[in-house]
Amino acid sequence: MAAVLGFAGVRFDGQTVTLKPSLPETWSSIELPVILRGGSFRLRIGHEEITVTAAPGNSEAVSFAGFGGEVVPCPPGAILELASESNQRGA
Repeated sequence: MAAVLGFAGVRFDGQTVTLKPSLPETWSSIELPVILRGGSFRLRIGHEEITVTAAPGNSEAVSFAGFGGEVVPCPPGAILELASESNQRGA
């Protein structure tokens, strides 16, 4: 699991999940479930985009920041899309 989380670049300080992926070139993405502060989330992490899906039954929002970008809350039942800076510019 440590290797998977290392490639996904997942860090959690108790308040915010920071995602800085470093996937191998041959991988298009990785998808994994995580439980944070009692809530269930599914992370789909690619080279240029991250999708966070929060379970509808979660009791609170958890904040996420991808690719060094801004911190965004992900409330229960939400789908959050985080793009790398180069992907936001359309590169």
